[in-house]
Amino acid sequence: MATCPPLVVSAAAGLIDDVLRLAVASGAPAEVVADPARARSRWPAAPVVLVGRDQLVGCAERGMGRRDGVVVVTDAALDPAQWRAAVAVGADDVLVLPGDESALVQRIGDAAEARPGVGIVMCCVGARGGAGASTLSCALALSAAGAAWEGVLLVDLDPWGGGLDLALGAEDVVGPRWPELCGATGRVSARALHDALPLVGGVSVLATARGPAAARPAIGRDTGADQVDAEAARSVVAAARRAGDVVVVDLPRRLSASAATVLPMADTVLLVTPTEVRATASAGLAAAALRSHTDRAELVVRRCGAAAIDPQLVAQTVGLPLAAVIGSESAVVAGMERGEPLRRRSSLAAACRTLVPARAASGDGGRRGGGRSGRRRAA
Repeated sequence: MATCPPLVVSAAAGLIDDVLRLAVASGAPAEVVADPARARSRWPAAPVVLVGRDQLVGCAERGMGRRDGVVVVTDAALDPAQWRAAVAVGADDVLVLPGDESALVQRIGDAAEARPGVGIVMCCVGARGGAGASTLSCALALSAAGAAWEGVLLVDLDPWGGGLDLALGAEDVVGPRWPELCGATGRVSARALHDALPLVGGVSVLATARGPAAARPAIGRDTGADQVDAEAARSVVAAARRAGDVVVVDLPRRLSASAATVLPMADTVLLVTPTEVRATASAGLAAAALRSHTDRAELVVRRCGAAAIDPQLVAQTVGLPLAAVIGSESAVVAGMERGEPLRRRSSLAAACRTLVPARAASGDGGRRGGGRSGRRRAA
């Protein structure tokens, strides 16, 4: 994440008060420099530069270098000289307070949380129940945490799956589940998410709930959105991606409103199917459903039984590119359920290493963790 604070270049007391208040609301307190000459040394490194209209011309006259993330903040209309100065300093937006307060909070928070590079979103969905999509989701997240990604978020959108915290042995780890977050809309802080959620092996887990808190829909209903709100799902995934995280999302087979909202955000969608005749037929139907939401779907085939269908033939039948082939490894699954690290010599771990791109740590301390429950307290 950014190590320098947002920079405010202004000497207008009223404007400064408003901007500092909004910066605190975004979770990123800002530094104020009244003189453009003194701001020059801080200009290149600040995650975002907020220039008051009173100092626009001064910044342009001192030849501040053009850079991304320069925003003009004003409480009145700009005059022609100020507009020319905004172009000269490379401003990419002009925000007028108080009307644009929410946009300013968003800009400050996004810039302060950004890590070098761009996060990725991977979705997994099963062709049938028990296909192995949830297992693959957990394994991808654990693999990303072991590949120098500093933030890894595992998002459970399947209200019928029993909760991915169970799949990782984290059912007793303190932290919110989806029912506590379903009111989240607008900008969500990735940092706050990681600080609050259960942490397992370097992975922050946002699971569905069990018991009365789950408020599951009746069997046969087409949503599951009673527990996972579509807008909350979008906000959470967008926040983690914005912060440069790997986001792995476990989707329900019957696509809910939240799943339909997240699918277009995904860089990769992995449809998991066993090498069985009926599963292959089901995978063809699932692939057709996915195509209405994304053109980035690929197939992961899980071998099962001596008479299994050839994975390449499965991929040809389903009509998706073959991304990986994995085995049915009950010992690996049982180990993950006990909170153990992913076994590196398993076919599942090998497939995950090809599916999750490696990334070097940025050196900002990260939030990599280990063990069953990481930093969270057991209940």
